[in-house]
Amino acid sequence: MIRNATPALLSYIIICLLPIVAAAQIASEETASNFVNFNLNGINRVRSYLPEYNGSGTTVSIKEFRYDSLDIDFSGRHIPDSRAAGITTAHSTLMATVIAGGGNSFFTGKGTAWAANLTSSSFENIFPDPNEYFQQLNISVQNHSYGIDSIENFYGPQAAAYDLQAVELPNLLHVFSIGNRGNESPVSGPFAGLPGFGTITGEFKIAKNILTMGVVDSFGIIDPLSSHGPAFDGRIKPELVGFGIDGTSPAAALASGGALLLQQAYWEENGTLPPAALVKALLINGARDLGPAGVDHRYGYGNLDVFRSLQTLLAGHYLSDTIAFDERKQHQLAIPEHVAQLKITLVWSDPPASIHTEKALVNDLDLELISPTGSIRWLPQVLSSHPHPDSLRLAATTGKDHINNIEQIVLDRPEAGTYTIDIEAFNFGVATQTYQLVYEWDTLESFRWLFPTRDNQIVKNSNFLEQLYWESSNAPAQSGQLSISYDGITWAPIASGIDLSAGNMQWSPPDTTSRARLKMQIGNRDYLSDTFTLSQQPFLEFVLNCADSIAVRWDKQAGIDQYRFYRLSDRYFEPFLLTGEDFLTISKADLPRPYIAFAPVLPGGTEGIRSLAYNLDQQIPDCYFQRFTGTIVGEAALFDLVLSTDYGVTSISLERSEAGQFQTLSTIQTSGGTQFELEDPAPVSGTNHYRARITLSNGAVLYSDTVSLNFILPNQFKIYPNPISRQGDFQLEYNVTEPERVRFEVFTAPGARIFSLSLPELETFLFADDFQAGLYFYRFVKDGQLLQSGKLVVR
Repeated sequence: MIRNATPALLSYIIICLLPIVAAAQIASEETASNFVNFNLNGINRVRSYLPEYNGSGTTVSIKEFRYDSLDIDFSGRHIPDSRAAGITTAHSTLMATVIAGGGNSFFTGKGTAWAANLTSSSFENIFPDPNEYFQQLNISVQNHSYGIDSIENFYGPQAAAYDLQAVELPNLLHVFSIGNRGNESPVSGPFAGLPGFGTITGEFKIAKNILTMGVVDSFGIIDPLSSHGPAFDGRIKPELVGFGIDGTSPAAALASGGALLLQQAYWEENGTLPPAALVKALLINGARDLGPAGVDHRYGYGNLDVFRSLQTLLAGHYLSDTIAFDERKQHQLAIPEHVAQLKITLVWSDPPASIHTEKALVNDLDLELISPTGSIRWLPQVLSSHPHPDSLRLAATTGKDHINNIEQIVLDRPEAGTYTIDIEAFNFGVATQTYQLVYEWDTLESFRWLFPTRDNQIVKNSNFLEQLYWESSNAPAQSGQLSISYDGITWAPIASGIDLSAGNMQWSPPDTTSRARLKMQIGNRDYLSDTFTLSQQPFLEFVLNCADSIAVRWDKQAGIDQYRFYRLSDRYFEPFLLTGEDFLTISKADLPRPYIAFAPVLPGGTEGIRSLAYNLDQQIPDCYFQRFTGTIVGEAALFDLVLSTDYGVTSISLERSEAGQFQTLSTIQTSGGTQFELEDPAPVSGTNHYRARITLSNGAVLYSDTVSLNFILPNQFKIYPNPISRQGDFQLEYNVTEPERVRFEVFTAPGARIFSLSLPELETFLFADDFQAGLYFYRFVKDGQLLQSGKLVVR
C-alpha cells in the first residue's frame, strides 16, 4: 500500500495503471428522459430575477458520447475537438441542452447556462482528460452523466486521478451522476448485502473533490433507482440531489449548468474564475433540505437551488483562506435579528490519497461555531456509517467530522450577535491547505412563492399537470386556499385545504393566453405571486414555400391582436417583424438562416410562449401551384389547376407554346378560390405544350410546370419515333372509336404485306425488333376504308 504519496508520484502511479483499468471498464449513459423541470432547482428564479447570469464567457465539456453539434440550440457556441466520440446520441444531446441549450428549438430547449460554450470529450477513457485539454479550451466544468455496469465503492486509481486534477487545476469542477442502482445491494465492500446503501456506479465517483448528484422527482422525492452512499469510508455521497426522470443524468447536468452561472458571476466580480471548492460549497450551502432533517445518505445535503447559491455569491457571503498544520483560524460573522436558520459550509480540495486506502481524507479540518458570549459551541452534522440499515438510516447528529472534506453547521433561530467560526487543522498529510467557507441565513418569513415567479411562462400541456412550488414556515396545522386572477382585481378559486408543508401542488392551468397572478390565502393573510404568463402554444401552417419566399398562416388566439416573428441569427433567435394579421409572406432574403418562429404579443407588450422553431428546408416545396394537370376530352384540352393559396392572386391565364413562344389562350380575373378549370377548345394536331400563369397584386408573375398533351384529330393516327430503332421501341397514338375494327397493315417496298393486326393486337404483340431494317409502307383500314397511310423507316 502506498502511504503519503506526493501528487507527482501519485500521478505517475495513476498513469501506469490507466491502461489496465480502462480496458476492464466500459462506461454507459445513465438513462434520462427528455423532460426537465427547471423550477424545482431555482433556475426559473435566476431567469426571473437575475437574467444577466446565463453562463456567458464560460465553457463546459460533456464527457460521454458526442452531442449533436448541429442542433440549433448550440448555434455559434460549439467548440470542436478531436477528443469527441465518434457516436452521437440523444442522451448526450439532452445533457448538453439541460446544461447550455440556447432555447432556439423551443422554450424547453433553454438550458441552465444558455450562453455558455460547449465541447465534447469521450468516456471511452474514464480517467480524467489531460490538464492541457481543459487549459487550452478554457473549460471550467466537465459533466459526467454516466457510470459503469457494476457497483464500485473503494478509492481506486480513477478517484485518485480526479482528486489530483482538482489540486492541479483548482478552478475545474467535475460533476458526476451518482448512479441508477439505488434498489440493489453491493456484493463487496463494507456495505455488501445491504439493499440501497453504497450503490455507487464507478470508483471514480468516490473522489473527494468532485460533486456527485442524486435524483428526485418533481415532488422532491428520491427516485428509488438513485444510487446512495455512503462511500466506503463513510463519506457523504451524493452531496446533492436535483430533478430528473428515469435516471440521475439530468440532475448532474442541472448542477453543471448551475456551476457555470456561479463561475460567470464570480468572474464578473473578481476578474478570475472561482476555486472549484468554492463553487461546490456555494451549491451545497444553497441547497434545500429534503428527506430526513439534516444531511443523510440518500439526499446528501439537500436539493440543488441555483438561485439561492447565486444570491449567496452576489452577497459576498463567502471567504477563502489557507491554514497550516497544527494552526487555527477564526472568522467573525455578524448575524442580524429575525433569522430563521443559519447555515455554514466548509469545503476544501483535499490532496489525493493512497489507492485502496481505508480513509480517503488526507488533510483533516475541524469546523466549530462559537456563540457571541463564547459559552456555546456548535459542531457540524455527522452521520453514522456503521454497516447496518438501522444505523445508516439514523438522523444526523453533531460532532467532529474526520472523514469528509465537507463540513456543515446548521443553526435554527440563532440570536443576533457576532459569532466566531473556528477552523482547526486537526491532522494534516500535506503541510498547508486552502479552504472555502460559505455562510447564509434565511430571515423569518411565513410564505414565499418559488414558482411561478416574475414573467415565468406556464403552458397548458394535456400530458402533464403543472407543479407549483413555495416555501412556508407556517404551523403544520394551517392550510391554504389558492385562487387566480387575470386582472389583479377579480379572483377565481382553484383549491382549498392545501397542505402548506408539502411545498408544492399540482395544477391544471387554463388553456388561454393571458397575464395572471396566484394568491395563497393563509388565515387572514394573502400571499400573491409575481405576475406570470399563461400561454397557448402557437403553431404555423406553411401555405407557400417558394425559392425566394414563404407564406404562413396561423389561428389567432382570443384577446391577441399582434404576433412577433423571429429569425435565427448566429446564436439565437432575434425579432424582426410585428404583425396584426393572421397571414404573412416573408422573403427568404431577410432570413440569415432557414429558421423562423413566432410568439403572441399580449396587451401591454408581454409575449406569450414562442412557437417551435420551423426549419424551412424541411417544409415541402410548394409555391402557389399545388397541381396543374390536363387531358384531351373530345376535341378540347381540359386542365385542372389547384393553388396552395389565393393570397394576392389577381388573375390566372392559360398559355400554349407556338413556334417556341408561349401565347396566352385565356385569362380569368380572380376574386378568391384555389381551384380552377381551364380549357383550350382547339388544340393543334400533334404535341401541345401548356402552362398556367398567375399574376399577383404586387405585379409578380409566376408560372406552373409545363404540361404536354398529344392531340390527334378523329380517325387520325400517330406513330413515333419514325424512323424506328430496332434496339428501341415505338409508340402509337390514335383518336378513333371502335379500335377493334381498325387494322394496322405493313407492306414491304415491293408490296408484300407482312403484318395485319387490329389496334388492340398491335399494342400487345408488335415490337420494333419484329422488323428488319429497311423501308416499309403502312396503312390503317376500318371496314375496308382507308383512314391513313404513310412510310415507316426501320434502322
